[in-house]
Amino acid sequence: MSVPIAFGGALLLALLLLGINIYIGGTASGQRLQIQLEGSCVAEALPIIQARATTIGLGDPVFQEDGMSLTVEATMPGLEDDAVAMPRILSRSATLEILGGDAVLATHADLETSELDLDENGMAYSGLTFTEDTTAKLRAYIQDQPQDYLVVMLDGDVVARRPNTIALEEEFRVLMEAALPAERMRNAADITILLTHGQIPCEMSVRGVSAVSEAG
Repeated sequence: MSVPIAFGGALLLALLLLGINIYIGGTASGQRLQIQLEGSCVAEALPIIQARATTIGLGDPVFQEDGMSLTVEATMPGLEDDAVAMPRILSRSATLEILGGDAVLATHADLETSELDLDENGMAYSGLTFTEDTTAKLRAYIQDQPQDYLVVMLDGDVVARRPNTIALEEEFRVLMEAALPAERMRNAADITILLTHGQIPCEMSVRGVSAVSEAG
């Protein structure tokens, strides 16, 4: 699945105010890095990683595939943690699971769209829409277990807990568990990017990150 990430004026303004407008197709002004990735599904991972790089806004990316290795050379957005954050978002599998108790109620295969947006209080969230059958399954669990909550997992990590006291409309909102607005916005942007461009079907490890000199 590859779905454009759309955002309106209010969200764009929030991105600008929080200093992360370089995300989602902005202008890259950071250091040029060479990122070395390795995994058993490089051919399948390459178009997903290319799409992520484009959405993030990496500058002049070059991709070199060699067996189980993939080298990505690009100009970074210009964040303080580019050398750690960019390899991580490029290489993550993006395995989505939504749990109700011990049951898996939704996965990436059930996902139709993901969008970055702001809620009524101006807080960033990733808005997901699922297939009709999956949405019905989620609603049934919410109605049957009103005192429980749904757990959103990404690559085995809990990224959000959604109380069942909130009715499920067409959009499933994933609200990040972060204290600061900038952190919440960035986490929501990262998760939306990861879910938008599909799941990498194997583990891609980061084997090295190095600066590229001006001489190349």
